[in-house]
Amino acid sequence: MALNRRELIQYAKAAPRSLRVIAAVAAVDIIVLLLAAFTLEGEVDDRVAKIDQLRSELTGLRAKLETTRKEIARLPELRQKYDAAMSDGVLADQDRQKFVGHSQELADQHRLADLHYKLEAQETAPGMVSGYSLVTTPVSLSLSGLLDSDVLEYWDEILGNLQSHYQITKATLDREEMEPTAALDAIRAGRPAPLVKSELNFRWVSLHKTAAAPAAASTGANAPAAPVGASSAAPPAPATQTVNAATGTDKNQ
Repeated sequence: MALNRRELIQYAKAAPRSLRVIAAVAAVDIIVLLLAAFTLEGEVDDRVAKIDQLRSELTGLRAKLETTRKEIARLPELRQKYDAAMSDGVLADQDRQKFVGHSQELADQHRLADLHYKLEAQETAPGMVSGYSLVTTPVSLSLSGLLDSDVLEYWDEILGNLQSHYQITKATLDREEMEPTAALDAIRAGRPAPLVKSELNFRWVSLHKTAAAPAAASTGANAPAAPVGASSAAPPAPATQTVNAATGTDKNQ
């Protein structure tokens, strides 16, 4: 084997110069090709990895595009729900003075007496959507009348005209004992006979847009609305009033 090597080396030395140059150039080309092959293999691997990453990103973008298309297709349905919520008074302001006046008018229309109302201070809590707050006012109404149907109709109109959401917490009807002659005398005199005592408690709920507070806001800028009838100089107190529906006179308590 060693002899063969020596013979090969002697044969190479004995070869013409031009042939030796060609062999050297071929050997260099082969080495260059091998190095280029290793380099290209790494470059190809990098390109393949980038292509796979781009394919993954493209798949994610297609999924987002499909989600966006579905949301766009639901826009008419969401618009209808939004309009329905607006018509239900979901964003309506709680006009407490208007509510009190309307409750007194309805009591007069239904010939109900001894109307007592109480509107507690508003309770404000953050809404589920940024920029909105949930405002709740506990309301209590009690009155008396001649017939159960008169009271039930009064309740129905009060809640139906509220133009907002509400949650009833208590509703009671109690029939009082009354001498027939006293009831007849009251009816003949045009006064409601207090044969039925009622009480309705509910929570008046609505959403309010939260205004951005200025940098130098006063401490009372975001305070809850004072109860109806409360003085601005005094601490907030629930509003309580008795209204005689027959005579129209008011008595503060």
